[in-house]
Amino acid sequence: MNNPVKGRAPKIRTKAPRWLRQDEIAAFVDAAVGIAANRHRTSPLVVDYVLLMIATGMRPGEALGLTWSRVDLDRGMVYFDDDDQKSGVPGSIPLNSTAVDILKARRAYCDTRCPRTAWVFCHSTGERILSLKKAIETAARRAKLQRVVPHTFRHTFGAQMTQAGVDIRELKDLMRHADIRTTMIYAHLARESGRKLINRMDAVLKGIRPPEALRQNLDSEQG
Repeated sequence: MNNPVKGRAPKIRTKAPRWLRQDEIAAFVDAAVGIAANRHRTSPLVVDYVLLMIATGMRPGEALGLTWSRVDLDRGMVYFDDDDQKSGVPGSIPLNSTAVDILKARRAYCDTRCPRTAWVFCHSTGERILSLKKAIETAARRAKLQRVVPHTFRHTFGAQMTQAGVDIRELKDLMRHADIRTTMIYAHLARESGRKLINRMDAVLKGIRPPEALRQNLDSEQG
């Protein structure tokens, strides 16, 4: 039987995704912490889960399915086999200090509650947590944030990195996209950040340009 989709190019998203500004990230975390204070057990997990995705660009399934065998805190890396990734090829993610701190906190939790568990995100019994979608919806609702789903936090990584001036080709590698066209959904943010970055040259050239009065004199002499 012929495969009707064989040979077709993958569908590339063109619409700009929903992502969170810095103040929205803070509002979400505050809401999740507030829920935790009311003894909703999953809320500390939600904060760690969300911040890990924002810090590294992990996909929701990659983060929830993360095992300790993939984590190398000494080298600051997370490794994925070909069957772990959407692209079907092996990959790795460098960890920044935020991600390392989160994973160390999860390791301490596991060592105390369930030292034999294979999962980074687990219940106190050591069983893998399959979904935190409802907890995310609850925190987003309390923070008055709309259209927030687990994948929003991966998009937040892409958008924030682009605005920080990261080259779109480097971002493709960090997000492990198979096709750069997928990464291009953040390109409009690069143009916006480019306007801000170019203004840095004002500081470099400040005081070097001739005063306007001198410029007028030079212009008159040349005339």
